[in-house]
Amino acid sequence: MPANKYLLIPKTVVRRNPPATLVPGDERYFQHEYERVFPDVFAWKFNHVTVTAEGIIFNGLKIYDQNIIDPTHRKDFNLRYLLSKYLKYHKLKLEDNEKYLLAYNYWSNGYFHWMCDVLPRLVALGDEIKSLTLLIPESFQHPFFRETLRMFPLKNIYVIPTGCIVQVPHLTVPDLVTSTGNYNPEIMMALKNKLDPHPSDMIPQRRIYISRAKATRRKIINEEQVLEVLKQYDFEIFYFEDHPVNEQIDIASNAKILVSLHGAALTNILFMRKPASVLEFRKNDDDKNNCYFSLASIAGIDYFYQRCNSIHYSDNANTFDIQVDPVELKENLERIIYK
Repeated sequence: MPANKYLLIPKTVVRRNPPATLVPGDERYFQHEYERVFPDVFAWKFNHVTVTAEGIIFNGLKIYDQNIIDPTHRKDFNLRYLLSKYLKYHKLKLEDNEKYLLAYNYWSNGYFHWMCDVLPRLVALGDEIKSLTLLIPESFQHPFFRETLRMFPLKNIYVIPTGCIVQVPHLTVPDLVTSTGNYNPEIMMALKNKLDPHPSDMIPQRRIYISRAKATRRKIINEEQVLEVLKQYDFEIFYFEDHPVNEQIDIASNAKILVSLHGAALTNILFMRKPASVLEFRKNDDDKNNCYFSLASIAGIDYFYQRCNSIHYSDNANTFDIQVDPVELKENLERIIYK
């Protein structure tokens, strides 16, 4: 077992209002999110353990559960996984007089999970991070990793080289602040304040559409029709792949209405300001992907949604394209603009 643990955040109860225009019969998609109870959040202290690039912690043949996202994933991190790391990977021993921090996991190499799972763990630790060196795998290459970490007073950052595992003398591992896709309001607002330089009384003005046309998956089949409708209402079109984090925050902070398909760009809902609204294109019969509904609740933003027919390409729940009904889109925009 770990040497010790201590409480970071006590049990939290979060209550949310329904979407701004809940369609009759759609309650089943959202009602299980109206109240969520999140257990105590701890920080764990380990001595003399090994960490893999996936963020798995072990000692000898013992794999610790503290950084495994879900118990069902335990089958993937088993003895075979452990032996492959021992036999195939180079072992690096880190400095004995340093204290290290593990806050990422095997889902963290993407904007949403980085912003909403990893960075809240740093916020929760508070000033303790000043004495800690953050571990991060070499595969985390996108600029947003370093751009956001600049805002945290970490002692240092240690990059785990590809093909290596690291032997860590002293390791701190904070729990996920909440289950992924959910949020602690206090922690998320503290993260917003840390990353967003805009004054709190700024009034949003712009109408923004974030396209996924440049993404590798999950697109709108009839986006040209969608753009025709949006242009009638003076929407600006953005591709967030072309913008660093500070520009994404600036765009979202100035958005009075933000429209997009379910995807990582909607993470920037966090930086929107009241009074504002977001419209998310969702696939039909999706009662699981409520992360942006929940995030809009934290930010105090009116959440609208449009259910769309989808085409699935694999068993992965998020590998799909959708078709947006342009007539329904126009009706939704009228509701938002003239509400």
